[in-house]
Parts: sequence; structure tokens; C-alpha cells
Amino acid sequence: MEEFSRLFQERKKCFEKFLSETIFTEIKTSFNPTLADAAIYSLSAGGKRFRPVLVLSAFLANKNNSSLTEDIFYLASAV
Repeated sequence: MEEFSRLFQERKKCFEKFLSETIFTEIKTSFNPTLADAAIYSLSAGGKRFRPVLVLSAFLANKNNSSLTEDIFYLASAV
């Protein structure tokens, strides 16, 4: 169980970094500031990380020595 928790937290941290550095930046530059703030607020709320982390984990489990690419993070964020 400790291994699961460690892996989950590690992948969650990677996904949150992608959100803040990529998705939030795209939202801020593409939308009206009020709409952008609302979207970022909604995406920042808790409870929305399990499915993206599951996607990242499934990718890593099925690839030999693969690193997480930006495409995989976009896919995870769509889930």
C-alpha cells in the first residue's frame, strides 16, 4: 500500500506540474480573464486527479523505459 501511495503522489505531482505550467497558461492566454479564472478554479479543486493519474500509470505500465511525454499529459487531462 505504501508503494501505491508513493507512486500515486509522484504521478499526481507530475500531472499538477503539467496543469500549472501548460494547461493553465494556455487557458490564461486564450480566454477572457473572468472565464479563465473560473476554469482554473474548477480544475484546481480537489478530487480530479485519480483518473489522470490512472492514465499515466497505465501508459507507464505498458511501455518499456518510456518517459511521460506532453501528449500523454494532454490525454490524461482530457480524461
